[in-house]
Amino acid sequence: MQTVPLLDHTPETIVILGGGPAGISCALWLKNLGHHPVILESGSETGGTPGQIDRPNRWIAGMPEITSLGLAQKLQEQCTVSDLQVLTEAKVLSVSCAESHNFKVTYSTSDGTAETDCAAVIFATGVRPRSLESVDSKDQEIHSENIELDPLGHLTGRTSHDGERSLVVGGADNAFFTANDLVNSGANVTLACRSLPKAQSMIQSQIKSHVDSGKLRVVQGSPTSFRQTGSSVEVEMSGLTESFTLEVDKVYLRLGFTPRFEGLEEILDNLKLTMDQQGFPQLDSDGRWCSQGIYCCGDLNRHEVSAVVSSLAGGAQVAKTVEYDLRRSK
Repeated sequence: MQTVPLLDHTPETIVILGGGPAGISCALWLKNLGHHPVILESGSETGGTPGQIDRPNRWIAGMPEITSLGLAQKLQEQCTVSDLQVLTEAKVLSVSCAESHNFKVTYSTSDGTAETDCAAVIFATGVRPRSLESVDSKDQEIHSENIELDPLGHLTGRTSHDGERSLVVGGADNAFFTANDLVNSGANVTLACRSLPKAQSMIQSQIKSHVDSGKLRVVQGSPTSFRQTGSSVEVEMSGLTESFTLEVDKVYLRLGFTPRFEGLEEILDNLKLTMDQQGFPQLDSDGRWCSQGIYCCGDLNRHEVSAVVSSLAGGAQVAKTVEYDLRRSK
């Protein structure tokens, strides 16, 4: 009778950069697949974006009572009960590749500098809102208190925006939801779309009803300069056929997101990792960034919907991909 060849298993160390939902999910799956994940988190605690906001859960099925802060706490508890190795306040200093699936990661923590040899490196650093650098502006003289980049910042710590003259810039969901929330809390809102809106039809319909009732106006145009005038901001706008000026109390930029690679730029250059036109990693459908053993999961993967549930699933998918690649490399 012919026998079937079976593989031996060699546990490998896998370094994960980022301790948000994607990074923790990936680490949990890698551990259950027989490997040794090490999470390097640049912040003081794990949990990612859910731990930085306090919002009710409307999107994650099966957990109707949990808030974003509660979710972050659950993720932190998962690290503890699953005995995942997590190093916080970790700054990655270098990543070198001797050969395929053979890396050395150098990093610093409050305990000093250390090195870890690993078979794969997974980027789960997440994204941040695009800032003024995304606006084709010749002048950016604007006080920080007059501009808001956080997609939920318009409601943080405030219950009313009565009388506020607000300019929201952007054409996707976050811009439309911000404009809607501001109108409902008493602001006088101008929504500036730089191109045709990409927001979902439901929120576009709500904005249309505000326009019809005179509570909001929508213009097509992009800021070209900001000038502080006392406590307000004078914004020069470039439209399709003409330029115009708006005087507002606050500007809400909702220009999408960019990868959170601050401090990692030289490392990415040295590894010769490629980006797409929007500055996101060029990945295959399974999250591989290069064939040598570098991967991405979570919001860095543009193949996925930007959401906690996608990040959790994406972390699991990349863990499976890593296990498959390591098995195949033997």
